[in-house]
Amino acid sequence: MLVYIADGSSAPNPFEGMIIEPRGAQPQDDIYTFARYGAGYIEKHYTDFVASTDGLGRIRTASNVIFNPSGQSQLGDGSKLTLFDIANVLQGGLDYVQLGKISPSTAGGLSVFFATGQPMNAGTIPTTGSARFDGGTRGTYINGAGTAYETSSDITMTADFGAGQVSGSTSNFKMIDANGAVATPSHSLNFDFSGNIVSTSIVGTATGSHMTGEITGMFHGERNGPPVEASVIYRLDETGGGGVLIGAGGLRKP
Repeated sequence: MLVYIADGSSAPNPFEGMIIEPRGAQPQDDIYTFARYGAGYIEKHYTDFVASTDGLGRIRTASNVIFNPSGQSQLGDGSKLTLFDIANVLQGGLDYVQLGKISPSTAGGLSVFFATGQPMNAGTIPTTGSARFDGGTRGTYINGAGTAYETSSDITMTADFGAGQVSGSTSNFKMIDANGAVATPSHSLNFDFSGNIVSTSIVGTATGSHMTGEITGMFHGERNGPPVEASVIYRLDETGGGGVLIGAGGLRKP
């Protein structure tokens, strides 16, 4: 699977791939492994998922673990993996896309948001026609004072396959503070975006009333079938005030 990363820093993406290893009869037993390949190879494993809600929707959280030579797990660096369920936006949820974040073990560290999913062969992307994709986002807004808030929103996108372009927008942003209390941003977090379709990927720019930034994504579905879902990650910086909005979104054709 491919992984796109959005975080609050300008550092290189910490991971390049993700593997899901089913273990046991229940989803909470699955092992999610994030890896960076080549020089400085890194693997981080997460398992023992617990289902809950966080005020914005259903989530599953897992702890970082390390495995001893016998294959037994023990607690690792203290970081957490959160998987987001946007079934509250899309009835039935997503089949080919997973949204999530990795939270650091140290206070004040930056969370890494990701969107991952089943990759497609480039030859299956249409060259004519258009399609609408609807879904939801999860992310974080960090204001100029450095206070972080969890966010969610609706997202819609139109893909013009004939022109090789996409356009879309987010709406209905919700925000909660670290205690789960509803919070209100000082300005609208909604943004519009547009971009180009490059093979199976999406590369574009995003603009809000007080923010500008970038959006990147990919189409998903059966490897040799048509695109039925899409994933995006975004980062927008405030044009004044020093705040940043980061997150990931999952969409599917109605």
